Amino acid sequence: MGRCLFVPVVLAALGLGAGPAQAICDPFSSEIGCPAVTNSPITSTPSPGLPVSVQLNRTAATLPPLAAFSNWQLFSQDLLEPLPQKVPAAAQGLVAPGPETSADPAYRFATTPGAYYSERDGWRLRGWGGTGGGTLLPASHGYGASTLSGGYAAGLKLDYAFSPQFRAGIFGRLAEQNINGAGIRGFSSSASTLQEAGAGLFAQYQTPDWFLSGALGLDGVNGTSPLALISSNAFGQRSYNLSQSGSAFNAALQAGLRWKLSESQLLEPSLLLSSSSLNLNGGSRFDTVTNNRYRIGAINSSFGGLDLGVTWKAPMRDGKNLFTPSVRVSWLQRGFLGDNPGTSIPSASGLGLQGQLSYGFANNTVIYARGGAELYSNSPRWNLGGGLQLRF
Repeated sequence: MGRCLFVPVVLAALGLGAGPAQAICDPFSSEIGCPAVTNSPITSTPSPGLPVSVQLNRTAATLPPLAAFSNWQLFSQDLLEPLPQKVPAAAQGLVAPGPETSADPAYRFATTPGAYYSERDGWRLRGWGGTGGGTLLPASHGYGASTLSGGYAAGLKLDYAFSPQFRAGIFGRLAEQNINGAGIRGFSSSASTLQEAGAGLFAQYQTPDWFLSGALGLDGVNGTSPLALISSNAFGQRSYNLSQSGSAFNAALQAGLRWKLSESQLLEPSLLLSSSSLNLNGGSRFDTVTNNRYRIGAINSSFGGLDLGVTWKAPMRDGKNLFTPSVRVSWLQRGFLGDNPGTSIPSASGLGLQGQLSYGFANNTVIYARGGAELYSNSPRWNLGGGLQLRF
């Protein structure tokens, strides 16, 4: 399960010049993750000398698709999860007696807890953001652990209720993943980044008893990928940052049931399917010391996962406002859906834990905060986030 690519290269050279090069791919990365070596022409006639030994190291090609998917999976949870709101006063058979008067906004407490998630009218605008970190892939085969740190995801969505149960809208998002690739042998760890900016569409059908939601989005992606070299004709490690750009196509589908436990409690067994297809072009860098150009290949990979679990929710009255704690426990599964750039990276499963607190005001403005963990085997990660939703 490679984290970086370690490639010994012997350059048939005379003096400090370099001739034809051959790359021996790391046994724990596949061919797409192995930077091919292309030779620049030698303009001078070499003089007799000793061969130059070169070692290459780059962040494994498996890490960017996994990092991009992890970011989108968490983002899609925020995107598709409805926040609890009081129901419109005109909702037939769903309005419960409460302390509101005719002078208050036209929203009321509900007779069943599922209605706080289903009944809508008008427009809603929500903004949110979050961060996270932890182990992306554990240590193995002489490589240290690869981690995520300091990344973020921020979203803005606007939707309209075409009926009390059906709404649809648009969303935009910004995201960044900071990937710390593990070091190996004589190489130190390497840092690479992915930055996404994109938009998409989503739709939701929600009833007090069941729900179905989906989203599609397209991101423009920019990033950097480090390439490090150690050669026998120079002292120390040389590092280059190669720029990469491309796109990502994202999709998510959520479905579930709502089981009423009491007037203020419900259980939601649900399934979230999400996928991200990342396409990044390759890059190259000329190294004057070895007189060779080294290239990293393109990445065209699809990664997917599921979140299957149950959520406990408890919408409770607080005067004329609505306070709702929730806790989710789920089984997580992830893996490559196609074009796996690292055949040694198998699918993985783990335990998901999420907690959320939301507070809805009498005019159906809602604020919320959440936090949780993804406990994959030997690679736990954490996340924190929150946001604000306005109704108008």
